[in-house]
Amino acid sequence: MISKRCVRFMYLTSLIVGSVSIVTSYAEASDSPEVHNPVPLTAKSVASGRVLYLANCSACHGPDGTAQVTAMAVARDLTAPQFFKRGATDEAIFETVQNGLGNGMPPFKSELSDVDTWFIVDFIKSLWSDTAAAK
Repeated sequence: MISKRCVRFMYLTSLIVGSVSIVTSYAEASDSPEVHNPVPLTAKSVASGRVLYLANCSACHGPDGTAQVTAMAVARDLTAPQFFKRGATDEAIFETVQNGLGNGMPPFKSELSDVDTWFIVDFIKSLWSDTAAAK
């Protein structure tokens, strides 16, 4: 027969484990980017994104996003969103810029604010033709 002390211990242990899992889930959720791009796609946001892109991204992806830079032949062509590894949603692009991708692309979360990253997302989207963006 199980003692009352053992039952209490198992009950308290399950409460602690449950609480830790809830706190862990909340912490992981709060580290993720916002649900949607808070920066409206406008000519001004694209222009701001272009300045930031040229300063932070063009060395690998090229000034026009086609990745035709000899130093980094493996950089993704940003004009072809259908081939993006993480997808072409605003959130996926934001996450890629902030957290990097594999060994080829470093994270920029320490160099760029969230708002600056959203501006870059808008600029990248401006590089797409209507046909490419629809795919």
